[in-house]
Amino acid sequence: MKSQILFTLVIFVSTGALGTTLPSIIRNAKWECGADDISKFLAELQVKGSCPELRDDINSCCLNHDKCYDDKKGQEYCDDIFCNCMEVRTRPSKECNTKSQILFTLVIFVTTGALGTTLPPIIRNANWECGADDVSKYLAELQVKGSCPELRDEINSCCLNHDKCYADRKGQKYCDDIFCNCMEVRTRSSKECHDKTSPAFCKVVQIFGHTSYEQGK
Repeated sequence: MKSQILFTLVIFVSTGALGTTLPSIIRNAKWECGADDISKFLAELQVKGSCPELRDDINSCCLNHDKCYDDKKGQEYCDDIFCNCMEVRTRPSKECNTKSQILFTLVIFVTTGALGTTLPPIIRNANWECGADDVSKYLAELQVKGSCPELRDEINSCCLNHDKCYADRKGQKYCDDIFCNCMEVRTRSSKECHDKTSPAFCKVVQIFGHTSYEQGK
C-alpha cells in the first residue's frame, strides 16, 4: 500500500473510528493491505488465520484507503474512513475485529498527537515489547530497525512504561498520553521516526487501547 508502514503494534486495543459511508466490497481483488511484499504477506497471513471469510471485506477497506490518498482527499479524512471501514467490516469476527484491526491500523496509519509529561527512564537491551503478539512485535521492530535503529531502546522503553502504567491501573487516557509524549520526545533525533513512526504508535494506542486496559495488560 502507498501508506507508510507503521507498525508498532501494541499491546493496546481501544475504541475507534469515525462513522461514515462504507466503501463497496470488491470480490477477489488482488491483496493490497500492506506497504511492501513482506507486510502484505504478513497482513494476509493474519486474516487467513483469524477470519478468512472476511478477506474481501478487509481488502476493500485497504483499496478504498489507497484510492482516497490518490484522490488527495486528505490524510486525516482517509484514515478516519479506513478505521471506520475496518471496525464495521470485521464485526462478524471478534478475533478479527481486534487482532486484524490492530495489525492493519499499524501497517497503514500515520497521524499526529501527544501531550507532554515526565519521561520514563531508558532501559537498555531489554526484550522488545512493542507489540501484541509475535507477528506484531516483529513488524514493529522491523519498522524501527528500518527507520531509526539507534532509537530501539528509547522506543522500547516507552512501550515497557506503557505496559506498566496499564498494569498499575493508572487510567487508560493517562497512560496513553504518557506513551505518546514519550514517543514524541524520544524520537526527535530522527526525522523519519519522529514524523511517521511516533505519531503512528500514538494513534494506535489511542484507537486500540481499551481492550488491553480492561484486560489488565
